[in-house]
Amino acid sequence: MSETKEARTEAGGGNLGVFRGVPGRSVENVGLLDLRGADVEELKAIESLRNIGAVLIDADRKAALSHVVLENVGSLTAIPADMQVMVGPWQEFSRATVEALSPEQKLLIVGMVLFKPDVPADLVADRFAALEIVGIFLATPAVQGALLGKIRITGVTVTLPDREMPLVHNVGQNRVTPGYLKYLEDGSMYVNMGQTIFGEDVSEELLARKFASYVNVGQTVAPRELLDLLKARCTTNLGDFSASGANDESGADADAGGDADAD
Repeated sequence: MSETKEARTEAGGGNLGVFRGVPGRSVENVGLLDLRGADVEELKAIESLRNIGAVLIDADRKAALSHVVLENVGSLTAIPADMQVMVGPWQEFSRATVEALSPEQKLLIVGMVLFKPDVPADLVADRFAALEIVGIFLATPAVQGALLGKIRITGVTVTLPDREMPLVHNVGQNRVTPGYLKYLEDGSMYVNMGQTIFGEDVSEELLARKFASYVNVGQTVAPRELLDLLKARCTTNLGDFSASGANDESGADADAGGDADAD
């Protein structure tokens, strides 16, 4: 390890995003720090971990970090040797995806995980022996039940409607316009994980026809006349509903004190 790299890591210079291994005595500003494979002496050399979304470590070496100062660390997850790890902002499992898996899978997934409503619960029960999620888990009640006793979640669980319907999701920022909506199937489910902004020219009739169900985990910004419709169609709200300003096309000055409950 060079002195330059260690000093930069200790100072928190730059967001490393995902880092594997032990970059220095102090590690800061990392989205995911993967310490799997590091030996005990390397782990004992770490003094502090700060501003880190998630830390992964071999299950038999977690005790080697007992002395480390932790500040603003989202999770410290010990991983059994036989568990596979998937890391990514978005993992989507359809029926075809799950059917292609071998039985008795043991997975740890870091990120947002969606089981589409077309996935049968008995298929999930057959394919997964253990599932650990660090992030957000979205699934129907039947799939959640099939994983009961097999799943551990560090984060948030979102319950989806159990009926099949076309699904659209947003992880970043999406501006919904009449032109965008006309290309969507009627009766869709929209899952908002980032920021969705509805234009002033979107009609209530068009929105009602396109969105049969709405899941809000991020921020939804819309004209006040559309908010009640969106909240009425919202099966799960873990985010924020805000009214856009009458003269603000970008939605940047949306009323942050807008209604936050779907009920």
